[in-house]
Amino acid sequence: MSSKLLGHVWDLDLPDHATKLVLLRLADSANDETGECWPSLKHIQDKCNIKSKNTIRRALEILEQLGLVVVIKRKLTATQNTSNLYRLNIKKILNPSFELGGSNSELGGSNSELGGGSNSEPRTNNSFEPINESISTSGKDFPPAKTGKKFVYTDDDLRAANWIFGLIKNLSPNVKTPDFASWANEIRLMRERDGRSHKDICELFKWANQNEFWASNILSPAKLREKWDQLEIKRNASPNVKRKESFAEKNSSDWSSPEKMAGVF
Repeated sequence: MSSKLLGHVWDLDLPDHATKLVLLRLADSANDETGECWPSLKHIQDKCNIKSKNTIRRALEILEQLGLVVVIKRKLTATQNTSNLYRLNIKKILNPSFELGGSNSELGGSNSELGGGSNSEPRTNNSFEPINESISTSGKDFPPAKTGKKFVYTDDDLRAANWIFGLIKNLSPNVKTPDFASWANEIRLMRERDGRSHKDICELFKWANQNEFWASNILSPAKLREKWDQLEIKRNASPNVKRKESFAEKNSSDWSSPEKMAGVF
């Protein structure tokens, strides 16, 4: 999130309410240093409470014409699109009198040295891995990915990581807090590379967590991913031998059923 841009966006004199809302949404998602973000139109629509995607497209065209945003269209394959890459003109937002050049300006465009266009490679943002818009197997549109030095993940990946840790903490209240960025990244890999949904991940971990044998052996998303096929076979082949519930579990109402998980993810 770019908090330094938000206040300046509020002060800009823009043509209409929708255009300002869209720019605020982009500024809230943008990297402080690069001004880049890649939210989907659906995410912008939901966050701005704008009924029509055409209204968002029109607002983006206005922002491009004003030189405040460069929109770079991206593709995963020749026939499959991913979210646009948006590059905010930080100089002009911070100093509205700053004049931006045309489509070949230093801030990028279809011919910019910084890349873009339909044939460009997925962009990275302070990360060692390519960043594509997250694809949910449950059909839900995810917000922009968070990035760290090595890890990439969505807000829902992080939420799932925290929930998994909550199950482990019920077993051992004094367990050491993990690196949640690493856990969330592992959950993203399960989604993007293995085709699992958040619901699949949480349900299988919950089964393992309640199993007398696996509860003490599956203590992280990485271990869940490593043993996934074995766990799934065991779960499907035999009735679950549940361990005795702890006091904390008996008194917890969070995520107590697959239906609640489906409601979150």
